[in-house]
Amino acid sequence: MILLPPIDPDARIDFYAGSDESFRQLKSLYESLTVERRGKFYASPSVVEDGISFQRITGDKVTGTNPLVVAAYRDLHSIFYIADDRPLIMYEREYTRETRGLINAVSFFLCGDNRAYDFRRISSKNVALFNTNQAAVSKLLEYVKGKDVETITEINGHSVGLIYMSWGDKSFDAIKRSIASLRRLGYSYNVAVIGDFEYTANWTSGHGCNIRWLGESPFDNTKKRNFQFRAGRIKPHLAKLSPFDLNLYIDADTQFMQPIHSAFEMLADYDLCVTEEKLALRDLYNKKLAGWELNLIERDTTIVELGGDDTQKFINSGVMFFRRNKKH
Repeated sequence: MILLPPIDPDARIDFYAGSDESFRQLKSLYESLTVERRGKFYASPSVVEDGISFQRITGDKVTGTNPLVVAAYRDLHSIFYIADDRPLIMYEREYTRETRGLINAVSFFLCGDNRAYDFRRISSKNVALFNTNQAAVSKLLEYVKGKDVETITEINGHSVGLIYMSWGDKSFDAIKRSIASLRRLGYSYNVAVIGDFEYTANWTSGHGCNIRWLGESPFDNTKKRNFQFRAGRIKPHLAKLSPFDLNLYIDADTQFMQPIHSAFEMLADYDLCVTEEKLALRDLYNKKLAGWELNLIERDTTIVELGGDDTQKFINSGVMFFRRNKKH
């Protein structure tokens, strides 16, 4: 299963044209959007058309998280690898039987032809048919909005929220995508982010807070790249730092696939709810690129704590529901 990037319901809509033909098709859709929903219009160096302001693609990355609309498969192929894991939308005014691999990465098909609409419905549930520019805009914004969002701040009189850790802009952007994936399911919770905060952003629509970490640095520069961040230096302090009674700690790079309300309700009976890995301890220790050679002491301690049985399942500390109380 391909995990498509989440879309923030309030996101602006970006566009990319790789040719003059694509530019002319997308220009009318772009101009039909209200100014508040227009994002950036990117174009390849080969585009010579004008009429609206656009930004030439000159680097190897198109940064940001806004959904990106393209009008041709060749443009999808050109932008896919530099679009920084954005949601991709195909605007097809005419029927085409294009089915090559990258089509599977398209989040939404906006079809102006009945045959194109019927064809895309075979492989995707996110397909809409339009006959005017205004109808196309309406379908596009309806899809981006997703479900109406219910904001939940407490359960049975107890405050509830999500906790993330963030050091640097890359993890901060991942958090925004994670939150967006939950909002797409129709839910919003208060959010607390523990980190360094060398950046500022109003990213939770007024339902969040930042908590500056003042303890030992979580980075160990003696470790190999991608293993320098030592989350275990912070996680034991989450309950003390959290402003919420009922909490979900979740890694920044996690996307939500289904609502989580029932898991929060389990905290009425349990102090801590964690998830198991699919693999046993011995399998994870030998998994390629798992990095266990960097954590031999942690590995051996884990086996001892679990009774010396390496056939048990490993606990995934990237998803932890917990209730803040005196025990913590």
